[in-house]
Amino acid sequence: MQSEFFTRHQTNYEELLNKKLKEFYVVIQMVSTELLLGEGTILEPTKITMLYGLDILGYRTIIGLYIENKEDNRYWLKEVEKIKQRGLKKVLYVSVEENNKRLEQAFKIVYNPYIKESINERVEKIAKYTQKKWASFGEQEITRAYLSSSKIEYEEQMKMLEEKYQDNYIGSLLLKDLKKQMDKEIEKPLLLRHMINSYASKRKFKNWVKKAEHEYDEIKDVEDLVAKKKDRFTTFERMRPYSKGKWSEILNEIYKTHFEEIKEYI
Repeated sequence: MQSEFFTRHQTNYEELLNKKLKEFYVVIQMVSTELLLGEGTILEPTKITMLYGLDILGYRTIIGLYIENKEDNRYWLKEVEKIKQRGLKKVLYVSVEENNKRLEQAFKIVYNPYIKESINERVEKIAKYTQKKWASFGEQEITRAYLSSSKIEYEEQMKMLEEKYQDNYIGSLLLKDLKKQMDKEIEKPLLLRHMINSYASKRKFKNWVKKAEHEYDEIKDVEDLVAKKKDRFTTFERMRPYSKGKWSEILNEIYKTHFEEIKEYI
């Protein structure tokens, strides 16, 4: 049951794409998931991408929902330019999922932020090629390894994972490739790793979107999806992904690392 506050502040698709943005977001997250879109019996699997930002206080803002036009090489560049026109002047980090090089490049061109690739897409690939009984385990344990508090703990976690996947050739190759990336990222402060990947927020959004397939006979497009799930989007946007204490700790690490870049927004 939605509170009166959320009922009053429910948004629609047009408002999502046109609302004024803050001048600075600490991080912009990309979340993508597949949904069956269409009318009647003509339904096609379609990749939906959401961008949302965390502001200096740790609150989420949904920047927009998109269906990429892959035939247009400049699609993401034009969309990111529109984001800039809505008032966003600076981004510190951008977490872009694997195989979205055009979006990553667009942010580099328009904002030149510190791009940090999300591990989520690769985690899902590994789980996909794993025996069913290990799929959920693998997804959780890889994320746990990435968010280890020390390098020793991380290495122990990865060793255990490699042993679990040793009989799955494809899974072990994917895990080995992922480990190369994680070995570099593990040197970053834990709190920044946590913020950049924001795994819980991504998973929550994906579950909401996928659940829509079971709640409605058909969803025609992204606009239709937002209209039917607007209470969910409102809730997602107006809640903090972290407690005040946790966000204060994250900001402390950000200030130590990037004080000169963000001091005007403090």
